[in-house]
Amino acid sequence: MTEKQLPKTDTITPMPKVNPPRIVMTKEGRLTVSRTILGQDSISQEKIYVRAFGTRPALVKYSLGRTVSSGVKFEFCRVDVGIEAPGYVEEVHELFDQAKRFVEDRLAQEMAEIDAAIQQQGDLPQ
Repeated sequence: MTEKQLPKTDTITPMPKVNPPRIVMTKEGRLTVSRTILGQDSISQEKIYVRAFGTRPALVKYSLGRTVSSGVKFEFCRVDVGIEAPGYVEEVHELFDQAKRFVEDRLAQEMAEIDAAIQQQGDLPQ
């Protein structure tokens, strides 16, 4: 008597391929945080809105500096102003322009204060 060949029952069935989960943002979010300002007569807090990114943001950095003579022999003053601004890769050109304007304007303000202080110092008797 011959035995019948039975089909193998220990075969491995491959698992279906599963795609990783996707995050789909339909609306960009904003977070509300509190900002505490120290170094004043009293501590003040205010709520500010912070942009929440749906992906890893790009970072745009811009900085400028200037060194000026104080008018006194071998005394100089250096001011550096810089900013780092996060944003989406598609926004880097616009962010760069905004960062540049901010830094240039702020450096001009700081230099005006320093120039006024140097001028006032020059008016004092030595």
